[in-house]
Amino acid sequence: MKFSQVFWDFDGTLFNSYPQVAEDIKQSLIELKIKLPSQDELLRLIKTTLGQAALSFAKGDAQTAEKILDIYQRLASKRDASTIPLYKDALQSLQAVVKAGGQNYLYTHRDKSALEALSSKNALKLFKDVLTSEHGFKKKPSPDALNFLIDKHSLPKNACCMVGDRPIDLDAAKNAGIAAVLFDPENYYPDYPCDYRFSNFADLTRTLFDS
Repeated sequence: MKFSQVFWDFDGTLFNSYPQVAEDIKQSLIELKIKLPSQDELLRLIKTTLGQAALSFAKGDAQTAEKILDIYQRLASKRDASTIPLYKDALQSLQAVVKAGGQNYLYTHRDKSALEALSSKNALKLFKDVLTSEHGFKKKPSPDALNFLIDKHSLPKNACCMVGDRPIDLDAAKNAGIAAVLFDPENYYPDYPCDYRFSNFADLTRTLFDS
């Protein structure tokens, strides 16, 4: 087992939430009568951050971007978190960490709906600790939340890795001095420098967590 202490992102990493996010952003743009981008462009932009995506859709106008995000939050808040699907074999990866004697930690910008989604898949019990937006840490790529968990649980950094689907996730890992693992099933970031990269959880589990 290469890493026994594993920090996970939520959206786009454990859970394939981007189709739902894209639909809610699209409805926000429709409500504001903003020209819709192509589906590929929509997904590409929301993979950065929602704030950056909204600014792009708003052509740099901060007030319009804020309106986009306000409508998005209203729509997203009506969704049942249990409908967000796990990626194939993601649950098995979490189980493999625990089976090998390791610990899982969640670090997400999402609110407590992340915990509701994990509970609905009977996966919350597989986590030692969780940090969501309600905890108030600086957003990635700040390492503050990771460092908090590392200090709280007295974790050796050479046993730790962060698994995420975006550069901001892995930049946070690098800033905290732990291994950066990219999960990139659509190959959005072929040139991003990281310690490990995977397009599926079966390979990720076999490489990093099998005893």
